[in-house]
Amino acid sequence: MKSTLTRIIRFYLPIMLLLMACNEEIIISKSSERKITKFSFSGLTPVVDATIDEANKKITAVVPATVDISKLIP
Repeated sequence: MKSTLTRIIRFYLPIMLLLMACNEEIIISKSSERKITKFSFSGLTPVVDATIDEANKKITAVVPATVDISKLIP
């Protein structure tokens, strides 16, 4: 019995200590310095550059009707 209890303590104690040590909150603040300055689809010919509207937080790109938009990679 003592051997089993010792094994349990040796196994679970480090895990519990690790979990308790990782209990800090990480706060990420928003920054006005982060901006998307360019957005394009370089895989298209010709390359399609999008229009960025910061005020309305929209990116608009006009691609040919023949393009499968589900396969676009920015």
